[in-house]
This record gives sequence, C-alpha cells and structure tokens, in this order.
Amino acid sequence: MDCKTVEKQWRPILETACKKAFAETHIPSHDFSHHRRVWRYCRELLNSIGSEEETQQCRNLGNLLAAAYFHDTGLTIEPGEEHGAASLQLFNSWTSNHPDIADITDERAAEAILRHDDKTYKLSHSASSQLSANETLTLLSIADDLDAFGFLGIARYTEIYLLRGVSPCHLPGKVVKNLESRWQFIEPFLVQLPTLYALHRERYQIAHQFFKRWADCCTVASEYAVFANVVQRVIVDEQGNWHMLAAALNEKSWSHISIAINGIIAEISQ
Repeated sequence: MDCKTVEKQWRPILETACKKAFAETHIPSHDFSHHRRVWRYCRELLNSIGSEEETQQCRNLGNLLAAAYFHDTGLTIEPGEEHGAASLQLFNSWTSNHPDIADITDERAAEAILRHDDKTYKLSHSASSQLSANETLTLLSIADDLDAFGFLGIARYTEIYLLRGVSPCHLPGKVVKNLESRWQFIEPFLVQLPTLYALHRERYQIAHQFFKRWADCCTVASEYAVFANVVQRVIVDEQGNWHMLAAALNEKSWSHISIAINGIIAEISQ
C-alpha cells in the first residue's frame, strides 16, 4: 500500500473518531480543527524532510496520522496539561474496534500520543541530530507547537488559559514563558528546514510580541483586557465558537492592537 492510499483510506476514519471524541466537549482551541491543522503541519514536515524507502515512509506517515488525530482527545477527560494518558486510553479503546490500524502504525504512535506535551522530554531531547521522519514523537510535538503560533495562536492561548482559570493579568506572562519554551525546543529542528524556519519564525514572533506587550501593560483598562473579556464572554461563558468570537471582536473599536485583532479575526474565520 502506498502512502497516498494510506492517507486516503485512514484519514477520514481517524477524523470521524476525533470528531466523535469532542462531540460533547466545548474546547474550540483544541477541538477537531486543531487536530486537522496539526496533521497538516505533520504532512508539511514529512514532505520537507525528504524521501525514504516506501514501506518505512508509509509506516512513518501512519504513526503521525494516528497520533495527530488522537493526541489531545484526552482533554475531554482531563482538561489540564497532563492529558496524554487519557488520550492514549481513548486511542487504545478505539484500536480495539479498528485492529487493522496496526498495519500502518507501531508503538511510536502510542508513545507520541502519551508524551506529546511532556515537558521533561522536550527539555532533555537533543536536537543535534538530523531531523528524521522516524521520530514520531518529535514531529508531533513540533507540529503541535506550530499551531500555537500566529494570530490563531493568540486566540487559542487566550481561550485555553481562561478556561483553566488563569486571570487576564497573569495570563500573558504565563503564555510568554510557554511560547519561549516551545520555540527553544523546535528552533534547532526547524533550522534544518530553511523555508519552514522563516515562515514559522515569523508566526512565533507574532504571538510572542502580542503577549509580551500585553504583559508589559497589564491593566484592567487596556485593550488587551478588553480582548480577554470578549474571549471570556463569548467562548467561556456563552460556550460560543470561533465565528461568534470573530463577530464579537469585529463589533469593538480597536486602536493600538487593531492589526492583531484584524489578524485574529481573519485566521479564526477560516
């Protein structure tokens, strides 16, 4: 079976499983759309790394495909950062009804689902070696981090931290630390892929600069506080979606963060 066939056959099945997992859980920042974007980043990385022997290439693709669509499903059970075990539990339960997934995956898929948000792994992992398509956990972690950048990343961070009860005044400082940790992990890998490095460095800077400026002027009267209040009201309190958030942001008048707001509206409306 070639890689195109693997993806064509299994992606719809995995997407259905992911949608089902989030059917009764409201987390727009980490729902099915996030998993689909992570898969696209995984595909982007695989395409940039280069070709391999076809059988191994398909196995690598299969591992990433399964891991991408299950990695955050555990948030429906455990909403905190330690959700990897719950995601793996859901994956194992699903595989009992889909044993043929073993034809395109191995233990690397399960490891990636379990440890994709493992801070100790990211801190200890050496990036001195050449980035390889065999490293399912590393590639999934990079792809997951890439979805935290850009204008969409601003909305995603703000939502998930508010959902976890972080106050708007403490939120930007926590996000800055998290963003810097993510970039420290992925930069040594991305420099091996110059085209992707330039693209995603810019996206990282968009999110980092927004939260850094927010942290530097954290007052209840700032436009950043207004932005946080809109996200809190629409997403957290009213259980709305991205399109509702875009409409609510568009109703406000913005001055010094208008460029960022327009970028957020554009990206969450896609």
